[in-house]
Amino acid sequence: MSPWGSGAKMAEGGKAKDRASGRTHVVLVPGFVGFDALGNLEYYAGVTAIFQDWKEVSGRQRAVIHYFDNFPTASVELRSQRLGRWLAKRVARGEFGPDDRVALVGHSTGGLDIRRTVRTMAREPGAQHALDGSCYVSNQTILERIARITFLSVPHYGTNLADFGFTLSSAAKGVLKNAAIGIRLNRGLLARARRTATSRCPTARSDVRLAFADPHDESDQNAMGSASQQASEREARAQFALWIEHMGDDFSIIGDLRSSRGTLEGAGSPAHDSSDERSSEMKMWKSFGISTQSYATYVPRTNGRRGQFLDSALPALKVLGEAVDQLAAPINRGAELWSLPLLALPSLSVRIGLPVLSLPAVVGVLNGDPKLLFDFFQAVCADRSGNFQNPNERKPNSIAPEMTWLASGKTVKTSSLSVSDSDGVVNTLSMCWPYDPADPKAHPIRLLTADHGDIIGHFTLKPVAIPTPKGRKYRAYDFFQSESGFGDAEFRMVWKDVFDFCTRP
Repeated sequence: MSPWGSGAKMAEGGKAKDRASGRTHVVLVPGFVGFDALGNLEYYAGVTAIFQDWKEVSGRQRAVIHYFDNFPTASVELRSQRLGRWLAKRVARGEFGPDDRVALVGHSTGGLDIRRTVRTMAREPGAQHALDGSCYVSNQTILERIARITFLSVPHYGTNLADFGFTLSSAAKGVLKNAAIGIRLNRGLLARARRTATSRCPTARSDVRLAFADPHDESDQNAMGSASQQASEREARAQFALWIEHMGDDFSIIGDLRSSRGTLEGAGSPAHDSSDERSSEMKMWKSFGISTQSYATYVPRTNGRRGQFLDSALPALKVLGEAVDQLAAPINRGAELWSLPLLALPSLSVRIGLPVLSLPAVVGVLNGDPKLLFDFFQAVCADRSGNFQNPNERKPNSIAPEMTWLASGKTVKTSSLSVSDSDGVVNTLSMCWPYDPADPKAHPIRLLTADHGDIIGHFTLKPVAIPTPKGRKYRAYDFFQSESGFGDAEFRMVWKDVFDFCTRP
């Protein structure tokens, strides 16, 4: 018997997805630090408007779009469990009917979450989800509806940036824990003091700085606002604080995104799968009638003085990062030992004081040079001493030998990409999977020039449609300011192509 379950049940699932009378549900799954929305900030920014336009032009009125809200930095295992349960609820409550099809779209880590979810369900098709106290939905019932998977900039083989970030995970958790407390206190006198300090800063050139200020302004509960506005501000503050708390309590995902270099196989993350596991996964998709399409992103790296400086400074920064993290770990433990105040209070003071003192300098540097963040991330991805290697060098036929440019449809050889190419977050060669040598055209991959945030709508500042007094000004940001050249026309082209694939008979 197949490790993916009964062949008869698989055939039934394939038939169910061929029915033309039902609807197609397009489910957007967020990636690393992802969410559905935080106040007026959306992870997939502006996609709904394109979806509405696409429906009118294409005439596919029976398509529906959903936004899934996952844990931001939990492990792929936990995030996939949450996605599986969310899908089961949609089936149990009649949102996904027996004649409907489901198309899962995952950006970045969201693609790994989808892979893990579908794989787990296929291995245990008879397993039941207990829902709402008395309802039960089997994995098989969910699988019968899944017809399409779309991967957007997904690190199928991990990324060097995660390896670098892994060395700072203890320090990051400490900062995030304190930040969550600060956000809960973002009201009254403290909020007014923060607004006063912000108003005296020079005009912002960095979208990161604007993105830092906006959620605070949106959530500090202006006492002069209407009852409705204050309620919205309370809700925004709770969402923002909970999102930060989740990251401070569970930062496991950073390990799941590391490049394996053959040493992490079997660790539970699809990014660390062996060649045999990947081959079995593609056979499972075929058995269940699931088609995939991928989008690989990259931004050509300029070899200027700054790039050369970052490359030469990176080894020292890695050593410094490891030292900071080793120091942060005992400080974090000490700050949580409230039964020992002589230890807890000094530890907490250090954990709060260092970020508070260093944050203005970091924000100031980014405001003076907005592209620095992207250039640094890109240098980390390009680190030739990092764990990420060309998958084909480890095992031939590990990734697709060629792709097509999304804009022109022209073929491009994967060998023309360097192991150091990236979109600033994920090494591009890591996105060039799945590939089945026995059926080379089964899993098409589109290539486009874009940074990691561009493809989900964060390529320019977008003002909120109806601003509230003293509230959030923008609903999307160019977080990396990579100067990739990606704009509104490219954004529409990507998502119309995604919707076409998701709803194709």
